[in-house]
Amino acid sequence: MEFNINKSYNYVGEIVNSDLSITIGMEKLIDHCKGYIESLVWDKLQGLDFEEDELSLKKWVENNLKNQPPIDDVDSLWFGLFDGISNGYEVCSLYLSGASSENDEEDNELYLPDDRYADSMALRDMSIILKNESSNVREVGEYILYLGYACLVVKNIFKTLDWGILQNLSNLCELVVGFDSGDYIVLGNINKTHK
Repeated sequence: MEFNINKSYNYVGEIVNSDLSITIGMEKLIDHCKGYIESLVWDKLQGLDFEEDELSLKKWVENNLKNQPPIDDVDSLWFGLFDGISNGYEVCSLYLSGASSENDEEDNELYLPDDRYADSMALRDMSIILKNESSNVREVGEYILYLGYACLVVKNIFKTLDWGILQNLSNLCELVVGFDSGDYIVLGNINKTHK
């Protein structure tokens, strides 16, 4: 089956909005990849420890928001995906920044914490595994799994985050996850009054 980016984007959104655990969500996304192209790589990716990485990323988010809270004007937290370098390998990486809808300048990053780049073992391992595959497998896996994983993990983190550390953010602060060079998904607004 030919890769359909619009269908996959919509499927990622459905999975993210289904309130699944990171493990179940990733199983469903990997199964979706299997529907496009047969490969043994999908079974390798099923074996990654997504839950352990989620715990690590939660600490990273908490530390950033506690140690360098965003200023009052920030009404959007951006979790960006980009190609970075880790131990000599080109890998998908994740970072945190914040912006304001009141500022329509192109460079609208009001919040850039010093520790904004995450050390995600799952993204790194997925990248290394997928880089050795055919271009068709890479295209499917890199789009669906990077975007899906980042969305699932950020949404799950904010469901369990200590809301006290979000005191500097607007009640309607948006959570957005996406590729710096393309598609993104708005996960919704943070409402500090409800845990």
